[in-house]
Amino acid sequence: MRRNLDDIRVGFVISHPFHYLIYQPLIRAIKNPLVVVETRKSTPFGFSRDFFDSLDCPHVVVDESRLSVVDQQVDVIFIMTPKHLNARFRHARTVVVQYGMAKEYYNYGLWRTSADLNMMYGPYSTKMVEGHAVARSVGNLRLDGYTPSRIGGGGLLYLPTYGELSTLERFADLLPQLNSAIPISIKLHHASEFANADVIERLKDNPRITLLDGYTDTLDHISGADIVLSDYSGAIFDAIFLDRPVALFQPGYTQSVKRTDDRSIEISCGSKLGEVLDSDDSLITFFDRLASEGYNLVNAQMNPSDFLSNKGKAVPAALELLEQLINDEVERTIVQESIGSTYAKLASRPTKPVVISFRTALRQRLDRWVSGQ
Repeated sequence: MRRNLDDIRVGFVISHPFHYLIYQPLIRAIKNPLVVVETRKSTPFGFSRDFFDSLDCPHVVVDESRLSVVDQQVDVIFIMTPKHLNARFRHARTVVVQYGMAKEYYNYGLWRTSADLNMMYGPYSTKMVEGHAVARSVGNLRLDGYTPSRIGGGGLLYLPTYGELSTLERFADLLPQLNSAIPISIKLHHASEFANADVIERLKDNPRITLLDGYTDTLDHISGADIVLSDYSGAIFDAIFLDRPVALFQPGYTQSVKRTDDRSIEISCGSKLGEVLDSDDSLITFFDRLASEGYNLVNAQMNPSDFLSNKGKAVPAALELLEQLINDEVERTIVQESIGSTYAKLASRPTKPVVISFRTALRQRLDRWVSGQ
C-alpha cells in the first residue's frame, strides 16, 4: 500500500534559528512536522522564548550527543550538516537540504553519501554530487512565497563568511580608508559570534556601520541593498538569485581545515559572478568609484536556470520527492551504493591515540614555551 505524506512525521534538525528560516516554507506545507533544536556546548547559539513562540509546529530540544533519540519519533529527518549525519539515524530516512553553493570542497563533500537523499539547488550542484550520493534538483526552499519589501536603496551590504576564510577582520582594519559617503550594513554569518567575536566588538560602536546580527533573516536585507559585497560565502548566490549586483572581496585565503580551493565556483567563476577585488587597494578604489559613479554595476553573467531549479516552486518539488522517498522510489546507483558502503566503514573506524615518548612530549612542551616568549 502506498504511503501518504499526511500519515508520516517529518523532523527538521536546526542548530541555529537561521536554519529554521530555510526549512519554514516546507514545514508549513507538511501536516506532521517536528522541529528538533540541537544544542551544542562549543557553539551555544541563542534560542529565545520569542523564537519558540513563533514556531509553526511542535518542537523538542536535544543535546548534540543525544540527537539520535528522535530517530524512532519521525519517519524522515531533514538535516544540513555532516555533524547531524553522525547521529546515525537507523529508522528515519535522512534528507540533506543544500543551503549554500560556495566552498565546494566542503559543500559537495563525500559526507553527503550518507544521506538517503540530497535536495540540491539546481543542475550544477546536482551534477557535483550525484556521482557519489543520491541527489535531485529541487530549488531554494527559502524563495518560495518570498516577496521583497523593497528593491535597492539601502547602500552596500557586506556579507562575509566566517572563520579562517572570512574577510571581516581585514575589512574592519580597512574601514577608516573606505569612502565615508557609502553607507555600510554588515550582516554577520550566524557562526561569527564565536569565530569573530573580537572584531564584532570593534564594529559595534562605529557610527558608519549598521550591524545586523546572525539571527535576522537575510533576504530582505539583500533585496534592499544597492550592492552586495561578499568574499567566499554562499550569500553570493542568495544575492544573485535575488537579482542584486555583487562584488567579491577576495584578497587570498589560508585555511587549516580545507573547505574551498581555487576550483570552487566562488573563486574560479568570480568574474562571472561580480566584480572581483583581489587586494586592499582594489577595495579602497572600489568604494571611491561607488561614491563618484553610483551603483551602476552589471549583474552576474550566469544563466540562472543552470544553478536554480523551480524558483518559487521548490516546495512542491520537495514534497513530490519526499513522497517518492518514503515509498522506496528513490534508489542509489551501484556506484553510489559502493561509495556509501566504503565511506560508512571508514567513518566508523575508531581513531587510534597517538603515543609519544616522555622525551618527545617534554621537547614539544619546551618548544611551545620558548615560542611563546
